[in-house]
Amino acid sequence: MLEIGTYLNEPVLVARFQRMCGIEGARSRRPSCDEDQNNTPVQNKQGNGHSIFHENATNGFSNGHTNGYTNGHAQNGNAHTLDELKHRNIHGVANGHNQNGDCGDRDEAKLNGHTKDSPQNGTTPTTRRTRTESTGCTQEEYNYAVENNWLFYLFHLGANLGNEVFYITFYPWLIWNVDGFLGRRVCVFWALFMYLGQATKDIICWPRPSSPPVFRLEKRYALEYGMPSTHAMVGAGMPFCLLYLTTQRYLGMETAGLIISIVWCTIVCFSRIYLGMHSFLDVIAGLVYVFLLLPPYFFVVDSMDRLLVSAWWAPLPIVLVPLVALVNYPKLDRWSTARGDTTLIVGTATGVMLGYWLSNQLGLITAVPQTELYPMSGWTWPGVGIAFLRILLGGALLVFVRQAVKSLSLTVTCAILGKDKNDELTRQSLAVELPTKFISYISIALACIVIAPQIFVKIGIDRPSFFIEM
Repeated sequence: MLEIGTYLNEPVLVARFQRMCGIEGARSRRPSCDEDQNNTPVQNKQGNGHSIFHENATNGFSNGHTNGYTNGHAQNGNAHTLDELKHRNIHGVANGHNQNGDCGDRDEAKLNGHTKDSPQNGTTPTTRRTRTESTGCTQEEYNYAVENNWLFYLFHLGANLGNEVFYITFYPWLIWNVDGFLGRRVCVFWALFMYLGQATKDIICWPRPSSPPVFRLEKRYALEYGMPSTHAMVGAGMPFCLLYLTTQRYLGMETAGLIISIVWCTIVCFSRIYLGMHSFLDVIAGLVYVFLLLPPYFFVVDSMDRLLVSAWWAPLPIVLVPLVALVNYPKLDRWSTARGDTTLIVGTATGVMLGYWLSNQLGLITAVPQTELYPMSGWTWPGVGIAFLRILLGGALLVFVRQAVKSLSLTVTCAILGKDKNDELTRQSLAVELPTKFISYISIALACIVIAPQIFVKIGIDRPSFFIEM
């Protein structure tokens, strides 16, 4: 068993899968900006020991014009920690190269005999991308060509099914347009398994697949650890939880729901390997983890959900349990997006439960006992138009709340602590990041559950069944 696990964790398997999907490339060393033409280091030019990442993308028919993003050295030459500099580069803060990411003269790289202006086989455009990694005065340049653009975009779409933009769209759509009862229960399970998955990552501290031989095509999560894959947990946990809860509430959803869940899960899981962010073992571990959590959650969800939306004292555990869990999140040996993303997710679920509790206390939503399975109502074109209108107007409200509360909570928190809110390290600290994100996403969820439906009623685009889905 240990040998199998070791084999599945090999980065060579990830690199092989990338080649199968049309990612081809080469690696070469060249002098960096801190070296002269004789490979002699130039002292005290940009600091030392930094790791620099930049990537340029050029389309095969672009006539040599480069479009992409470039991250370079710290502008002021001050010494930063490796983790700080990586974070700044990933978010595009420190930029020391010229507009096209060039760093002195550079020979035009060729991949498999094709330059950026020559599509392979004369038919399919080849997207050429370059990634450069540097440590001190040594630069490694990774040129890779995307031979299959369809898979490239498909797997990027799959990766985005585990990102904030998807979350802030999917849950409002599910609650406003389909069934708030389902949305609430899936959201709570999402928060549970994501907290456990992210915390497990930062306890185990297993690195992501090494590059080389793997090409990492995604940067946002590069500083997080890899075991288990929380994208795989999302890709399995959300659709299969939704599938089970739907079959317990509606008729005739088994076949269609199973197909959608399998396709959803497959695309998300393989996207993590394609993008070079996880090994096969990371993904399998994430799937096993979430499927082990599903049965106990289904066992307690009915009694727990009824209690938390109806008991007068429910806000106390709704807020305190997540808050204590976040405060006791495993200590990070380096900053990454893991803790902030976990706070975002847990804050959203906390706000959803608070929103339903408050709506129940105010009489905005009433409980109607379910005595039999409901038939799934079909969609009509006018209904689809109204659903999109809810998303557009409600989404604008949520974006406004997010920006306003995030800015206000950051300002107030930093003022109380006597910190500079514009300092990046301050925003990454636990004392600032936790309250800012927790309060922001509780507010977004409250707006989604309490305020938006009342606005929909006022302008005549409400879904009446929303108000009995307790």
